[in-house]
Amino acid sequence: MLAPDVDIQDGKGTILISSEEGETDSNLPKCLAEFGVKDGTRLTADDFLQNYTLVLNIIHSSESLPDEKEFMVVTEEEQQEETKEEERVDLSVRKRKAPPCDGDEPVLQNAAKRIKDDAAAAAVQEINIHLTS
Repeated sequence: MLAPDVDIQDGKGTILISSEEGETDSNLPKCLAEFGVKDGTRLTADDFLQNYTLVLNIIHSSESLPDEKEFMVVTEEEQQEETKEEERVDLSVRKRKAPPCDGDEPVLQNAAKRIKDDAAAAAVQEINIHLTS
């Protein structure tokens, strides 16, 4: 994403990251938990320059991640493949080993995946981010 605006879908209009320079600099040292981000929280990342919207579902888990990863980004397609492969109904459980404060912004940045869209309409992609404390 080139110039994203990231907000919490909480009905309050809480903006985490703004494409306007300096507007949300005070948010950078804060943890996501300080904004009330927890299991079930939905974040929206809009990039008006690219006509692209990304919905992030935050999911808390207690299972370990492979290779000592701190978080995992899972698209709906990947989640469906895992369900078929492991013959399980619910694979929305992953783990984040520690609740880092400084690493929260990269979670949002790394979650942005490009998808092809037609020029006439905004592309919308929804992914799940699986975390634990």
